[in-house]
Amino acid sequence: MKTVRTAISSIQRPNAEGGRIEYLDALKGIGILLIVLGHVTRFEPLVEFLYSFHVPVFFIISGAFFKSRPFTDFARRRFRALLIPYLAFAALSTLYWLVIERRFRDDPISPLSVVANVFLMSGGSDAYSQNAALWFLPALFVAENFFYWMYAATERCPKVRFALPAASYFFGMAIERAVNSIGIRLPFMLDVALLAVAWYSLGFCLKPLLLGSL
Repeated sequence: MKTVRTAISSIQRPNAEGGRIEYLDALKGIGILLIVLGHVTRFEPLVEFLYSFHVPVFFIISGAFFKSRPFTDFARRRFRALLIPYLAFAALSTLYWLVIERRFRDDPISPLSVVANVFLMSGGSDAYSQNAALWFLPALFVAENFFYWMYAATERCPKVRFALPAASYFFGMAIERAVNSIGIRLPFMLDVALLAVAWYSLGFCLKPLLLGSL
C-alpha cells in the first residue's frame, strides 16, 4: 500500500491557493478502495467490472495536471517524482523478498529475474513477485513522456489532440494483443504505457471539466 500511496501523491498537484483539490482527493480515495476490492474479491464479474476503470482513473487524473515545459525540465521532474520512489521501493521490497519472503512460499521465479526486472521494468505479477503494485510508477512515467511528444507534435493544431485518446487506445490495444499472442512482456512497461497514454490523453482533454479555471 505504501507504493500505491506514493503513486497517488505523485499525481496530485496543489491548486492555485496551494491547497488540495478535495473532490479529486476523494475520487482517488475511492479508486484505492476499488483497487483493493478488485484484488480481494473472488466474484469474477465484479473483478472484470472494477478492472475496466479503477486504474485508468488515476491516469486520467494525472493527465489533467499535465503542464508543458522544456523537455529536460519535464523529464527531470517526472523522474524525481516517479522513478526515484520506484527505485527506492523496488530496492527495499526486493531485498525483503530475497532475504525473507521467498523462503516461506513456493515461488518459481528466479532471484536474478526479480533483480533484473527492477531495471527492465516489465509488467505482470510474475515480473514483480516482490511487489506487484510497483508497475504503476514506471508505466505512468513512460506514458507521460509519450504524451509530452504527442502534445508537442500537435502544438500547431490543438484540435487534433481530442483524437489522441482514441488513437492511442486502439494503437495500444493492437500492441498489447500482439505481445500477448507471443507470450512476452515489453521492457519499460511499454505494452501497458501505450494504453495508459490513452487515459492520460483523455485526462488532458477533460482538464477544463476536472480542474475548471485552476
